[in-house]
Amino acid sequence: MVESSSMSHNQPEDQITPNRETLASFYGGYWNTKVSDFRFMTNPFFPPQEFMASLGKRLEELVKSYPSTNWYISELYSDIAQVQKDQLVIANGASELIAAITDLFVERIVIPVPTFDEFINRAHHLGKSVEYFDWKTGTDFDADGYIDTIQRTNANAALLIRPNNPTGSLISRPDTIRILNALTHLDVIIVDESFLEFAPNSTEESIVDLLGKYPNVLLLKSLSKVYGIPGLRLGYVASVNQEWIKSIRNHLPIWGINSLAQYFLEQLPTYTAEFDQSCIKVREATDVMFTQLSAINNLTSYQSVGNFVLCKVPHTTNSKVLSDNLWKNHQILINDCSGKAGLDESYIRLACRTIPENNVLINAISQSLQ
Repeated sequence: MVESSSMSHNQPEDQITPNRETLASFYGGYWNTKVSDFRFMTNPFFPPQEFMASLGKRLEELVKSYPSTNWYISELYSDIAQVQKDQLVIANGASELIAAITDLFVERIVIPVPTFDEFINRAHHLGKSVEYFDWKTGTDFDADGYIDTIQRTNANAALLIRPNNPTGSLISRPDTIRILNALTHLDVIIVDESFLEFAPNSTEESIVDLLGKYPNVLLLKSLSKVYGIPGLRLGYVASVNQEWIKSIRNHLPIWGINSLAQYFLEQLPTYTAEFDQSCIKVREATDVMFTQLSAINNLTSYQSVGNFVLCKVPHTTNSKVLSDNLWKNHQILINDCSGKAGLDESYIRLACRTIPENNVLINAISQSLQ
């Protein structure tokens, strides 16, 4: 057992909270209830307090001001993204871009599973065809098998998530390049690098420097997760295909980014060193978390290069029972993965917070599995 640390809450002590499944269906807004959130993945070490204070000082002005148009806001991030200003679209979170990209460019897509559900859900909602490629948890990605599946199914689109959510596994850069070389005939390849900053050697692993060689690649990224700002809703897509960039931007509303998010992007270059240090802290906290989870009897934990850990629960219970127990007894919310394609009721995903907060989770899981 590790020492517990209480997580702070600003809610009244007598506040009534809904049951776990109802709360999970909200997909956020957890400040209105008493909850320790280990479901959603974000960077707990960024922004620094100085950055937040500067945002607070301008809050009234920002709330009462219109934001700029999309092309200008996108330019604010182009240097950090290491692409030209006309190769980038900033949007109201990566989920907004997933919808736009799927609608505009996808007809039949091959998706490795398990994966982030929004890719599958949005494709189905928009009437697109989805083919699944099984990526067995805890194994290296089968690049040749994936290429064969795409060719066999006559897909026009492919998806690579690196690191993968929810498994935390990484398709290596050499394997990624091999896949891109084999799929130059596809209409579009979506490469999602939303968690890559938390991986070792993330700069060397990214394919952003290769976009010029692969005009059918769209590089997607959630900024909400890596910068710890899910409430501001920021994400981007980059491509050397400028017609695609124009199409995606035209698909989005003129004021899709709010003034708070614009101000964040304006100030972000000032805090580059603090952000880099925060990613190191995330990696350290996740490694400690993985080690502690691996020490729990009968719980199987999978090494992750993201800021989360996938676990397989003992056969004596299941993900729903454990999730319900953690919520009922500890007000802890985790991700029950039983509804994900490629997984079953044996799996849970745990988001990494600070080490003291993670200790609370580790103790709670240990108690629940006794």
